[in-house]
Amino acid sequence: MEKLAADELSVEQCQALCLEDDQTRQVEIFEGVKASYSNAPAHLLKNAVTDTELRITSPQFLFIGREAYE
Repeated sequence: MEKLAADELSVEQCQALCLEDDQTRQVEIFEGVKASYSNAPAHLLKNAVTDTELRITSPQFLFIGREAYE
């Protein structure tokens, strides 16, 4: 909310991030998208929030292991 009030986030960006309940994950998503795109477009934030596929190089996949996903 502070970033929205300071005009560092748009309403559209906030709406996309609100699709994720976990605030820590919201920050991770925002920082990840912002690292590639300086203005963090809302549609890319939404894609990142709703993406349910894991890369085989993701820490989550590596921790749980391939067998759990097969």
